[in-house]
Amino acid sequence: MPRLINLTLGAWLFVSAFLLPRTGAGFTNTWIMGVVIFGFALLAMGAPLARWVDTLAGAWVFIAAFALPHPSVASFWNDLIVGAAVALLSLVPTRESGPASVRT
Repeated sequence: MPRLINLTLGAWLFVSAFLLPRTGAGFTNTWIMGVVIFGFALLAMGAPLARWVDTLAGAWVFIAAFALPHPSVASFWNDLIVGAAVALLSLVPTRESGPASVRT
């Protein structure tokens, strides 16, 4: 379930680049990170270790909310919330990657 939510958040981040007011750097960062988050959330469904890329990507989106200029409060809060959510959700292990899946 966390991978599906991150998949959705990555798609939303991509779309929000076009819907919310952004500067040039903010626009580029947002759509690229949306694609990265979406792609690695999809990849993490089959290869659980790929979720760590989403952890880094979510952290970057969160940090970039402060580092890049935002022409609107909506784009700032969008990036802040999406970045935090992606990073936190990517820390949730899947059944296949948890210690309970180890068979003896």
